[in-house]
Amino acid sequence: MARDRVDEFVDDLMSDLLFDDDADWDFAGARNVRRRGRAAAVVGPYRRVGGHHVHQSASYGTGDPRRTNPHHRDAPAIAHGPGFTREQHRRADSVQRRLNRAILGRGFSPDPSNPVSVTATGAGRLPPTPNPWFEDVKAYYGLRASRPAGYDTPASALELVERSAQALANRRASPRRIPPHGR
Repeated sequence: MARDRVDEFVDDLMSDLLFDDDADWDFAGARNVRRRGRAAAVVGPYRRVGGHHVHQSASYGTGDPRRTNPHHRDAPAIAHGPGFTREQHRRADSVQRRLNRAILGRGFSPDPSNPVSVTATGAGRLPPTPNPWFEDVKAYYGLRASRPAGYDTPASALELVERSAQALANRRASPRRIPPHGR
């Protein structure tokens, strides 16, 4: 009896999550879906939707991401629009830049307008190494700070990060650097 209720709850929850079971998670096309009865932010390849890369594109190139990241145009992004404003984009970028500066041992100013607080302590002796797990952390907290419509819970933000990470892994994309200026 209790197991049936749990299964029903999970089925209901899954039906409310990011996309339906038939969704093409290779991000080949943009998707404007409804979550919990409201329109969610549009997610798709950057070449189609523009906006904010879920995983910071500058980390996957050696310089300007448009020129040095071969995956820049195909990487998953969130479009600007009613579900994701330029102010939300600024908050996501702010968290990612501040995390980059923290791991590189550089100072950064607090951003009182951002709901995600970044604090760094310690005196590490090894240089930071680009890795996909740090990129996942930046992507997750960028989403938590910006709260795009339909991806505004911890679970939905995590699922979007996991799907984006899988899309990048399928393309054999790996971080090349920690951007010194957050770009």
